[in-house]
Amino acid sequence: MDEGTFVGGVSIPQRSDDAYYFLEDARSDGYDFITTNLPYSSDEKRTDVTLMESKHWSTSIVGMVTSPPLYRTSAETSSGTDNGEALVAALNVDGLRRQAKKDFTFMLQWASHMSIPAVILPPIPADNIFEYGRFLSTLITNTSNVQLWLRVNFDKESIQNFMMIQRMCDGASNLGCIVEFGQNFKLADQIGEGMSLLHQLIGCNLRALVFSTTVFLSNKRKCPTLAKSHQFLFVELLKRLGRTCRILVEGSPHHHITDNEAAMGRSRNKLYLQYLRHIRSKGEVKDVLDTEESKMETSYLDHLQSALQPLGDHLEFSTYEVFEKDPVKYEKYREAVELALLDKIQLKQLKVTSDAKSSVMHCVIMVVGAGRGP
Repeated sequence: MDEGTFVGGVSIPQRSDDAYYFLEDARSDGYDFITTNLPYSSDEKRTDVTLMESKHWSTSIVGMVTSPPLYRTSAETSSGTDNGEALVAALNVDGLRRQAKKDFTFMLQWASHMSIPAVILPPIPADNIFEYGRFLSTLITNTSNVQLWLRVNFDKESIQNFMMIQRMCDGASNLGCIVEFGQNFKLADQIGEGMSLLHQLIGCNLRALVFSTTVFLSNKRKCPTLAKSHQFLFVELLKRLGRTCRILVEGSPHHHITDNEAAMGRSRNKLYLQYLRHIRSKGEVKDVLDTEESKMETSYLDHLQSALQPLGDHLEFSTYEVFEKDPVKYEKYREAVELALLDKIQLKQLKVTSDAKSSVMHCVIMVVGAGRGP
């Protein structure tokens, strides 16, 4: 498996305020990035800011917008999980709207200041889509150097809501989605709907997949495994977006191997990453993602390409080099030459030399204009 095509991250709510030590533990388990809660005011003091080098902030950290204590309910505070829903709800409350916008904006500005490459935004509330969308549209232009990942559940309504937000933000290139597979999807009776949603997601600037640790089942060895429906969806998405999409494991560990504590790793979530990498190593995925053609295409995926005119314009040397590696072109050339030769044989247009034992057909094939450059 090409390790560079599987970028895995981990998010544990109890460890989201100190990125330095969390990243050390996560990397020792094979994870590539972690998430950290973004501060909502300058009064919050963090020791990891000075402990960790800037190169790690810009490559190995994904920020999370959460709800400051002002907006949280007692239930949200005690549960320890916070996806920022309370903060988004406050955007629609007259007495809280101004402060909520200020706190939200500060978090994204802090992420931009720290050169954090991406930030996970709260999910879209069904009763507050337009207020949320209008607010995000004002933030997009000021945070163009940060990728914004909106949480989206794998269902029709959530995906449609994201597409509406996307339109309100004029299709901003730095606005994408991070999709979570819920526990309710059943492959047997929803296969058609599932494939339809997959195709919609591919066109929605899908940046990452998130698997909650609660979604994983247990096999006979008490190790994590996914239901068949989740495996199917994961494999299909990997085959389409596996070279550009990130994978995030989220939540405290729900699987424990009592007789082998080391197997759980320093983050305690190592088993989930090992299982997801196992799925990535399946033959049907490798046959799509690990070919030379697929590797060559990686830098061009999900980007609009302007039409090139090699006969009319002087193109760069490197562009011609890319042309040479196009596998489809050469396969079509082979098919065309084969058909041309069959026509010539049928029309008896090939020179034939014979002896007592055999006859040989002769044909000269010339490759013209094969150089690089005008």
